[in-house]
This record gives sequence, C-alpha cells and structure tokens, in this order.
Amino acid sequence: MQSTAPHVQCADSCRSYCILSCMAEKYGNHSGEISADCICDPGETTDAASGIPSWCFLTQGRCDFFSTCLESRFTNCTLNTTGLSAQCEWISDALNNFSNCSTKEWMREVRICFQSFFISSLDSEANTNCSDLTSMMTSESYDQCLRVTTADNLDFCDLDADDKARIRSSFIVTFSSDVLSSIVDTMTWMETC
Repeated sequence: MQSTAPHVQCADSCRSYCILSCMAEKYGNHSGEISADCICDPGETTDAASGIPSWCFLTQGRCDFFSTCLESRFTNCTLNTTGLSAQCEWISDALNNFSNCSTKEWMREVRICFQSFFISSLDSEANTNCSDLTSMMTSESYDQCLRVTTADNLDFCDLDADDKARIRSSFIVTFSSDVLSSIVDTMTWMETC
C-alpha cells in the first residue's frame, strides 16, 4: 500500500503499522474503525493502547521520533537514540547552510529515511528485539539511508562536489565511532563517487 504521503510505503499493507499510517495520514484517526481504503480485514479496528503517539507512524522526519517513539515502544531496551537524534538535528540545521536544491532534497530524504526505517519496528507484530534494534541503529539504517535516491532520481553522487565534501567531513565528526566502523563500505562509496 502506498499512502497519500509521498514517503510512506508498506511492504505488507495488512501489518498494523501500515494500517495505522494510512488512517492517521488520510483521516487523522489512530483508533476505532478502519476506513475501507485502509482495511485488510473487515471488522478490524486499530488499537491506540500502545502508548506510542500517533504521529510516530507518519514519516515526517521529526528528530524527536527516536527519543519519543522508539523509547516508548522499547521500554525494556537500553537504547542510545542520541546519535540518531543528533544526526537528524544536524541535517535539519544543515538544510539552511546549503543553497543547492539537490543537496537540500537529498538531505531531506535521508532524514525521512531514518524515521521510515524504524516505523515498522513500532508494530507490536514485528517481533523486533533489543539486539535487532541496536543493529538497525548502526549499519543497517545508515547504509540504506545514506544511499537513498530522491524522487528526482538523485543520490549522493549527483550532488555538488563541495557539498559532498562538506557532508562527508561533517559525518566523520558527528557519527559515533561505532557507526563509522559499521559503515566503512558506505563511507568509501561516498568518498569515491
């Protein structure tokens, strides 16, 4: 299913996180009856009792997603969401420092990708455990999101050379050593393209 928002796609439209996204985006509802265009199973209802705010199921690129949504869902895990939150904040701040529209669009896509990457883990049916989440918070999400392609088919390699150099050097400064050591291939790709 693809929702009305440009960035939300679900591999399995019958998963509760996808139904919740559809209802929240199209109708502003996070509980109750499901509209026909979001439903998989007649008579199905959504459950807002998870304690996770409804905005968590929308890909808005909010930087508080990591501390609010992931920590609400994974209360039994010791999460270090600080790195992802800081990177998101850096991207948000950096958008004002780049004048090239392609660079800004790519950076917005990266920010949204990080949030999208974790939305399915909020689903109680996902069976994501603490170890899975820790892995997702390092190499998996960074490898996927730094290689993101915009709607205009632009990726990091298509950006202005000066912007690429600034982005790479800032990542080296802002990423933790754990993240950097887990994404060596991606950083090499960013260096050579």
